Amino acid sequence: GVSAFWRGDLARARHYLDGAIEGYDASHRDEHLVLYAQDPKAVCLVRLALVDLWAGDAGRADETARSALEIAVDLDHLMTLAYVITYAAILAEESEDLARLAELLADADLLWRKRFSERYLMVVLEALRGWLEVCEGSAGGIEKIVRSVARSRTEGETLHLTYTLLLLARARGMVGEFRQGRAATREGLSWSHRCNQRYLEAELWRVDGELAYRSGETEAAAASLRSAVETAGAQGAGWLALRALHSFASRFPDQ
Repeated sequence: GVSAFWRGDLARARHYLDGAIEGYDASHRDEHLVLYAQDPKAVCLVRLALVDLWAGDAGRADETARSALEIAVDLDHLMTLAYVITYAAILAEESEDLARLAELLADADLLWRKRFSERYLMVVLEALRGWLEVCEGSAGGIEKIVRSVARSRTEGETLHLTYTLLLLARARGMVGEFRQGRAATREGLSWSHRCNQRYLEAELWRVDGELAYRSGETEAAAASLRSAVETAGAQGAGWLALRALHSFASRFPDQ
């Protein structure tokens, strides 16, 4: 289910995540934690929340993520809790709920003070902290995102490289660095195609189109926004499709 989500196959992701949750047997929980270091029900719920959001149901996504977090808190298992907080934070950011994002990042800080040090989670959390700072008016947050992108490249933590590049592109756009932002979207798209990790492909095209439009490249902007609409529609990603359609209609109402 997780692998299907990375590929942008939302229907298959939902099918397998629902199956994993349905098949969960609490009597095997402790053995599973010893062998695999995470609770599958909490993990699958928070991943299902992302599927819900991508499909267009933000309310259901929030409820599902909060259910995952309740399980992780009750379990009091460090890796499970860190995993759920990280993906719930991604959900909050993509839902544009900055207050919720700030809460979850504060919770993550408490975990890291307990010397939790899973690198691939730290990379994305640091980028999210930078993004929150940019949204709050501090351009200095861009440097945190840049460091996260660099760590993804140099330390082999490439799972979230497309996501950190997306955050970087958005942040560059917010401070008027449109060409640098497009460099990030283009790298993100290249990586998406290279690894078949397509869950962000539509949003990368949309941001690329917005940046191109704002830098005066209207033909490139129209092409990118059209790709965003088509990609989101093909994936059944209603949330991303609405974003893409809004951008296209705002920039090119005659089309």
